Amino acid sequence: MTLRLALAVAVALLALGWGGLLLRRSLPGILASLLTAAGGVVLLAVALLGQSGSNASLGDVIAIAVILVATAGGLTALAVHLAAARAARRADRLEPW
Repeated sequence: MTLRLALAVAVALLALGWGGLLLRRSLPGILASLLTAAGGVVLLAVALLGQSGSNASLGDVIAIAVILVATAGGLTALAVHLAAARAARRADRLEPW
């Protein structure tokens, strides 16, 4: 994969992710957009730092860190959303327990 192609794909992923973050209103859509933008950051870091030659493994470390942070953020947001939905249903007495 050439550097120009990798940069073009990374920028496209970032643009799609940020566009989705700005336009989506549902939690699953926002999380999918966040992970798409994170994928663009990962590809950008690996492509640019892989080309430098001196710190090629630094791109892999950044990629793992971005994936971990994005996944943890997504899971936390999903857990908070589910807890809020459950509390709202309990307040309306829609659950028997």
